[in-house]
Amino acid sequence: MEGRGRKSVTIDLRRPQGQEILRSLAASSDVLCESFRPGTLERWNIDPSRLPLSLVTARFSVFGQDGPKSLRPGLNGNALAFSGLMHLTGDPDRPPARPGVNIAGYLTGLFAAQAITSLLYDRDARGTGTGGVIDVYMYGSMLRIME
Repeated sequence: MEGRGRKSVTIDLRRPQGQEILRSLAASSDVLCESFRPGTLERWNIDPSRLPLSLVTARFSVFGQDGPKSLRPGLNGNALAFSGLMHLTGDPDRPPARPGVNIAGYLTGLFAAQAITSLLYDRDARGTGTGGVIDVYMYGSMLRIME
């Protein structure tokens, strides 16, 4: 069952109290996944450089944390369109069509899970004690399967 046993809390990260709660949670966590627009955590002073070195941070976005399109908002459809997948789907005599599932989101999550697992292995099994930051973005995931 998806989400079984999950615990959650709502935190207003724009406020200093919320930022302090995040720092406290990060101190006893292995992984932080975030999907704010690039630069948001930096403005709030809670970016990965200000969190524990042992933490693995996965930063989800549509176009990545830097680059010419990084600040553009968007979701699954943007990644599908920019990657060219929508051009390949649908009928030849009709406009491009979206696939029936959120493929960009699912693939991005899958690629992120593998990268997170690799960093946790490096940190724990190899004894580096250091986590890392993963820039995982939908557009890149879609480009990966377009070969």
